[in-house]
Amino acid sequence: MIHGKDFVGLCCWGVIINENNEVLLIRKRGREFWETPGGKLEVGETLIECLKREIQEEANIKISGIHLLGMEEMFTSSWGHWISFNYFAHYESGEVKLNEEEKHEEIAWFTLDKLPQMSPYGKKAIEEYERKYFGIE
Repeated sequence: MIHGKDFVGLCCWGVIINENNEVLLIRKRGREFWETPGGKLEVGETLIECLKREIQEEANIKISGIHLLGMEEMFTSSWGHWISFNYFAHYESGEVKLNEEEKHEEIAWFTLDKLPQMSPYGKKAIEEYERKYFGIE
């Protein structure tokens, strides 16, 4: 059984902000665009546990102050059918580094006014954050 293909997949993504008001982004191997870190929910874990685990696995950091930004339903030919939960969280501790180099090529902090080329879903999550916390439309 394949997430998103044989049944609807559930995933969490995090708009992680540090003390300099920079957002943490990650770029998967072979892709031009950047996205917010996160991934799929595993059986037996809550959405918050999923987000914390994925951020630790992908970026080697801990997060706190987690708040739901929104959710969306995604349909793509390659990924299938997913329900995605976007969260905002504060960087808490740890040295940012790629833990899954076989999956990801780069990880970095970016200022909100100088974002790289983003995935549509990552861009939407950051826009939700800006709208909710800064009133930016």
